[in-house]
Amino acid sequence: MRNPSFVKRLTALAMALMFLVAANVMRVEAAPANNLTPEQIEAIATEMFNRFAAMDAQGTAAIFAPDGTIEDPVGTTPIQGTQAIIAYLETFPTILNEIRIQSFDVTVAGQECAIKWRLRFKTKSGNVFFVDGIGVLTINAEGKVQKDREYFDLAYFQAQLLQ
Repeated sequence: MRNPSFVKRLTALAMALMFLVAANVMRVEAAPANNLTPEQIEAIATEMFNRFAAMDAQGTAAIFAPDGTIEDPVGTTPIQGTQAIIAYLETFPTILNEIRIQSFDVTVAGQECAIKWRLRFKTKSGNVFFVDGIGVLTINAEGKVQKDREYFDLAYFQAQLLQ
């Protein structure tokens, strides 16, 4: 039969080792809870697109977190930060006379939403064209857009600007 004193010491040693290992494990803190309702997230997305369609660069940028990003479209270099976003959005009035939202459908899941959109553009030369796309927004706990990723045919958009 085993020595009960030895078993007790071995058990104590194993528990001490488990405590030391557990104490040194890096803990990952959960992201802050996003208490925004789906209706609030949808309203943020709608306001962002309305301000974009109005070519309101300052107003659109105000909806973003200070370190927020736009990837427009996905695959291009992300634009990050308020000043960079404003500079980017200020280019639209130089090439377009008008942007209109033709259709807009928002689906919210957690702190993100997907937007299926169709925009009507009118260039300075009078060319009118439509672009369909999908945007995915991540909204932070403060109700600001942290990330905007847009999916659409950039080559088609650029070709229409040249007509």
